Amino acid sequence: MTDGVSGTAAVYDLAVVPDQTTRVYAATAEGVFRSDDGGLTWTFPANTGLGAVALRYLAATKTTPGAVFAVTNDATATVYRSLDAAASWTQVYSCSGGVYGISADRAAGAVVILSAGTKVHGSNSGGADGTWAQWKDAFPSTTYPNPAILVSRARRTAAGRVQRGLGTG
Repeated sequence: MTDGVSGTAAVYDLAVVPDQTTRVYAATAEGVFRSDDGGLTWTFPANTGLGAVALRYLAATKTTPGAVFAVTNDATATVYRSLDAAASWTQVYSCSGGVYGISADRAAGAVVILSAGTKVHGSNSGGADGTWAQWKDAFPSTTYPNPAILVSRARRTAAGRVQRGLGTG
């Protein structure tokens, strides 16, 4: 990232809006950058509501235009949601433990999943504040120490690591 990015912001994650491949978000220690031309140039939206947080993971949905989720990866993982293409953010959830990813249901946009340690947290209501909960102790830590996650069209969650296998819930 060079055009529109100041400083030496390390990029931790990218999110492409489903069915709108020109809109790309980048999670950095400075906030969320946005590209509207497939990554050729970048802007730094206001990021109002984020404060001075380092973001590690992003997820975008297609059913709510401009909706994107950002997650910190510190002792208290905090989930933020923007409904205006990263201009402003609202904290919608937090949980303890390291976070290993966030994913949104690309078909319906209603299910958002957060992987924290061996626990799966989620929202069935588009990630709105007050709709998040820990779903279950999904995977034994000895089997899936740092699960990557995805949400399928059949509304099933898959988690695992290439070297460790795959589990579904």
